[in-house]
Amino acid sequence: MRYVYLQTILYTKRMAIPFRIISCSEEDDMALEIFNIRPQVALPKKSYQLLGLDRLEVLAGVPFCDVADELIGLFEHSQLVFSENEQFRVLTSLFKSIGYNFNAIPKYVWGKGEASNKNLAALKSLIATKFSEGSLEFSTKFIQVMSGTAEQQASELELYKTLEVKTHNHNLWKYKTAAGVYFFLNEDELVIYVGKAKNIRKRLQSHFSHLIT
Repeated sequence: MRYVYLQTILYTKRMAIPFRIISCSEEDDMALEIFNIRPQVALPKKSYQLLGLDRLEVLAGVPFCDVADELIGLFEHSQLVFSENEQFRVLTSLFKSIGYNFNAIPKYVWGKGEASNKNLAALKSLIATKFSEGSLEFSTKFIQVMSGTAEQQASELELYKTLEVKTHNHNLWKYKTAAGVYFFLNEDELVIYVGKAKNIRKRLQSHFSHLIT
């Protein structure tokens, strides 16, 4: 997987202008690829100041068209991962501005919804307590957390699949409908839960029903 993060300057409420693209790939030991690009529109000095950016330094970046071919080479044949949909939308807009139809099916670490938006905003606020939001250090830390979160989500998904398979393979009908005591073991064969029920089979079905789709 290749992780991509764009640092942007807010131009209007609905339009963010990118000035830096950073990317890293699991195949390359998460080494960062950094592209400083010149904003495509003229921005007021205040916009730079709000992010702690040096305006002249940002304007010294190269036009997006100068790095587009290199980015296409990096992104080709890779599963692209973005923090959220807006990031992918901004990237596709950049390619569209030079007449290139950028086709990809990305993955997102934080999906749509109020809870995801709050988590993402909280993460950015936390990183911003140590690094200026417009700094390279901010984007570096953010993409590290983003990749770590994605890996954790993938591990949790694999664990769920394992539990689901075990549940489907486990024939609960062999247990009696009578009252009794039951217990669960972990992978080391240690007892981790003991319960009692008037109907053993029904109680076990209720325990595992949330894992069955």
